[in-house]
Amino acid sequence: MSKKNPFLNLLLGFLIFSACENNKKATTENIASNEINISLNPEDKTPKYAKDIFKNVEFVPLQTLDECRIGKIDKMLTTENYYAILDRSSNAIYFFLKNGIYHHKIVSTPTQKMRIGNFDIQGDRVYLFDYDNRNESLQVFDLNGKRTGEEHYPQHFVYFKKTKGLTLFYNGFYHDNNSGEKFKRLSIYDKQGQPIKSIFSYDPQAIGERDLFDPMESFFSSGDNLFYAMPGISSFYEIDDKLTFTAYHINMPKTYQLPDDFLEDKSLLDKRRVFLTQKNKELIWNISNVYGIDNHFLSINIQSMDNLYFTSLCNLKTKKAINLRSIYYDRTTCKLPITEFQIIASDGTSFYGTYSAKFLLDILMKLGYDNIADNENLKDFVNHSNALSNPILTKFQMK
Repeated sequence: MSKKNPFLNLLLGFLIFSACENNKKATTENIASNEINISLNPEDKTPKYAKDIFKNVEFVPLQTLDECRIGKIDKMLTTENYYAILDRSSNAIYFFLKNGIYHHKIVSTPTQKMRIGNFDIQGDRVYLFDYDNRNESLQVFDLNGKRTGEEHYPQHFVYFKKTKGLTLFYNGFYHDNNSGEKFKRLSIYDKQGQPIKSIFSYDPQAIGERDLFDPMESFFSSGDNLFYAMPGISSFYEIDDKLTFTAYHINMPKTYQLPDDFLEDKSLLDKRRVFLTQKNKELIWNISNVYGIDNHFLSINIQSMDNLYFTSLCNLKTKKAINLRSIYYDRTTCKLPITEFQIIASDGTSFYGTYSAKFLLDILMKLGYDNIADNENLKDFVNHSNALSNPILTKFQMK
């Protein structure tokens, strides 16, 4: 009988332990059940025309009244009856009917003081994040703007998403000199407010300070679709009601890519602010929003630290992408883009963009108003608006 080799046993034990640890890491961090690669090219500016791409295009002017003057559309959600618009500059959520007529608003009052940071809608409830409420609770309203309650959670957050049975929170990067634990980026709670899981680890000692690249939003809903994006990585995730994750990996020209592990690699820590110099700001890109329609099309907006941006409309069947800025209303008014800025919302069947009143009036003055003779909404907007009027929504369906 041969003698046992203690060194061999130790080595085998170490290998088994390492395999278990590696497997554990794979199951907790590589959470995607499906992975899709998408190639984008922001340099492609070949003109495209709305009639060749969209089934139809609608223009919805938002009514301008003293009680609903919009400084900026920071976020828009759609319901069966309303467009709900957050304007942080006026500290209000405005509700417009689908024809653009103003209906009501949720706003800070002397008896209910709030500083509105974010909101979401699930069913007939509006969930509102109040900056002044210690970052650990959500104010609850009905769709008519009446406050009905409050929900408390055992953590700080700003960005959140409500689904039929879940609440999801995005946690920003925080530095902690005294902790070697792995902090998590995404926390998920059930409808009773009990934690289910936390995923996407990061080392708090490798961050240095509050993340310089936190997004303005992390969750993007499109009908029944929910997308989640994190700063500093060129991927985003689609999450279904069973918590199944599909990863979308964005491929862009190398000049648009961040260094690997840019936010977590300690060797890059001292170089992070260098990347924020004017010379390099436009080379640092984040996925700033994602929307989908009909499970076939995605709108992906990439934004730089210097507030440059481009939006691509992607066909998931053909894997082809079109830059939004190269799409024009029609061949005769080729200088009128389909939207002034990026896509701001989706209802699951259509994408939404915007024109500011000033932009639309200025460009139509240059192009000539004969170019909009076939569109009653645009003609009415031009005849009854000025540069300080509320924005006009553009709504379009993909072919």
